[in-house]
Amino acid sequence: ISNVVGAAASNTPRDPHGSKDGKDISNSGSGISTSHGSTSAAAKGNPSSQPPVFATEFRDAFNNLISDTLPDVRQAVAERLPEVARCLGPYHCATYLSAPLCRLLRDQTPAVQSAVVQVLPQTLIHWSVVPVSHSSLLHSISSSLTGGG
Repeated sequence: ISNVVGAAASNTPRDPHGSKDGKDISNSGSGISTSHGSTSAAAKGNPSSQPPVFATEFRDAFNNLISDTLPDVRQAVAERLPEVARCLGPYHCATYLSAPLCRLLRDQTPAVQSAVVQVLPQTLIHWSVVPVSHSSLLHSISSSLTGGG
């Protein structure tokens, strides 16, 4: 994601998939790095842990990315949702990704909506298996798709 943030800030052409290998969405200081699979203990989904130390920074940065004025940035974020969900773990996905996921589904750019729909199955497998969480998420997604959200 940091590659997208840097490119969006400089408004220069960018690789929408991040790094050369298409796997690094690391954010310095956040404890998230998908290229080596390292995450903080809380981000791995340990339910007994405190909320991730990067919670505020992550939420702010992620909301900035999904609100970016450039559709390419929003599409790149949408394409990376499964990786972000995997890093957050099952106990934090609902908290940090439900609203952004629904917002991206309602995006005015068809390419962004399409990117979200394509990765939805790979993203949702990282959610906790708590039925209430799934029910709430499915209701939010349904509302987003029907325009009632």
